[in-house]
Amino acid sequence: MEPELFYWLGAATALAALVVSAIGIRSENFPPSGRALFGVVGLFVFLVLGSTTYAVVNARDEQEKHRAELAAEQEQAGAEELQAGETGTEGPITGDEGAAEAAGAKEEAVDAGTVSMTEYAFGPDSVTVKNGDTITAENEGETVHNLTVFDGGDELEGTDDVDPGQSADLEVDLDPGTYEMICTIPGHEDLGMAGDFTVE
Repeated sequence: MEPELFYWLGAATALAALVVSAIGIRSENFPPSGRALFGVVGLFVFLVLGSTTYAVVNARDEQEKHRAELAAEQEQAGAEELQAGETGTEGPITGDEGAAEAAGAKEEAVDAGTVSMTEYAFGPDSVTVKNGDTITAENEGETVHNLTVFDGGDELEGTDDVDPGQSADLEVDLDPGTYEMICTIPGHEDLGMAGDFTVE
């Protein structure tokens, strides 16, 4: 939907409120009839419902657009991998070699005590720490994120909301076990911002 429509609806609502207020102040007999009152109420209901509907539909469109962009990126990565295989160049590492490299990267990230947060993923998305460790959640994205640890539906601990380019520390005080880490900003978990949080 056109973003300008939301501003037009908001401006129309504000203008209608000012006009009705001005008429009501100057006229003691406003509204002059039940039909006029019904019309005024109907106008405001239309404007408010229009604004609300626009906001909901626009948010849904943005989410679908983001999912489409992610799908396009994955498709492009697959095409590049196929092209690399056909030309004999080095493509993405797979199999045991890829698993070993991924394990090394994960270990390095944990040793460094840093978890990155972007749109919409943790890096790494599987963290192993010890009780008493302090990890740093760095927001490398362009919107607010946080790292929150859950056990089922119970929130155990987490960082404050972190602005883009900023970071926050989380001191681990949990019993050994595997938990879930998510970003609790509305919608971020649904877009893939979740992972495993293991305490040894």
